[in-house]
Amino acid sequence: MSNMHIDLKNIHERELHPFLVRYLAKKMNIYTKTIFHEVSTKLGKGKSEWLHPDIVGFNLPVENWDEKVLELCGNFSINRATIYSFELKKTITIETLREQFFQAVSNSSWSNEGYLVGVDINTDDIELMQEINRLSSAFNIGIIKLNLINVEDSEILVQPRRKEKLDGETINKLFSINKNFKEFVQVVLHSIKINQVVHNGLDKVV
Repeated sequence: MSNMHIDLKNIHERELHPFLVRYLAKKMNIYTKTIFHEVSTKLGKGKSEWLHPDIVGFNLPVENWDEKVLELCGNFSINRATIYSFELKKTITIETLREQFFQAVSNSSWSNEGYLVGVDINTDDIELMQEINRLSSAFNIGIIKLNLINVEDSEILVQPRRKEKLDGETINKLFSINKNFKEFVQVVLHSIKINQVVHNGLDKVV
């Protein structure tokens, strides 16, 4: 079912977060934390613009593996966690796509997988879909259409290629200025250590 009966005009983008958080947890096994840019240390005009993703997340592809198997894989540099970044918009149109897309590139390219998420995306608009596919192919950002009527019917319109390496410089910058991101990193590290997702400090799945 589509989102056509939802009036987005009076909905704040942050009110959409619980829908995305639920979809990611239930369908993609990704556990998330909202990043509030307003709690960041101020860096001066322009220095932190397009730095903060709306939501960050992770999963443990090796959760419940035996410790000996993990030890073996550790010797072959297999990633213990995959890190995701999401930029969330109410509406994505051909007029708004380019700016929104490059905001997602700027905010999310540090992660293993970055996504631009929209509620109102007209997938029948051929021009829009062609441009989405062109940009996604060129800059490796995925696109998710979020369904507010039935969250689990949300769909990945474009799947990004997973990058093996994280951008440590950007991660360090976010870590140093934003307490939400610092808490997220600590949760990921704790989860890797005990090899199961630590939910304390993450967004609640409703």
